[in-house]
Amino acid sequence: MTNQNILSQRYATRHINEIFSERGRAIAERELWISVMKAQKKLGLNIPSEDIEKFEKAKDDINLKSIERIEKDTKHDVKAKIKEFIRVSGAREHIHKGMTSRDLSDNVEQMQIRKASDIILDKYVSILRHFGEKAREYQNIVLTARTHHQPAQPTLLGRRFSMWAEELINHLGGFESYLE
Repeated sequence: MTNQNILSQRYATRHINEIFSERGRAIAERELWISVMKAQKKLGLNIPSEDIEKFEKAKDDINLKSIERIEKDTKHDVKAKIKEFIRVSGAREHIHKGMTSRDLSDNVEQMQIRKASDIILDKYVSILRHFGEKAREYQNIVLTARTHHQPAQPTLLGRRFSMWAEELINHLGGFESYLE
């Protein structure tokens, strides 16, 4: 199932839509639960390794219709996802211990944003590479610059590409600080 947002369907890439789809969100929730269980086990909670392995094997086994049916009974989206994950894994209930629904949803949103940011960063780098190539390719093509909708002194098309690249680099600086 894709992201149901009409603007996302129209303008976002398939990978971005997968990250923010219901299925993508469910996978991210399961990844978080598995990570939390592993950390809790390391800290001394009695969580059998076999159960963690069962959850890991079932991570991608997502039935959104089943989750929807369970949610109608429980009246709680997270509880429905927990019950379904336990059902498909065959493990005992160790997920979500000590967590609130907000712990799950807030962290999963950050995980989704991070994954999408990695994709966007890759695209930035690709665009910068292309701008660099075009700046070199067109470094000697002279054209008329403009100011206030009037012709101005000559400039170089390659210089324009390098200026656009510089603007992207400036924006990328703020973007990279988010990823740290």
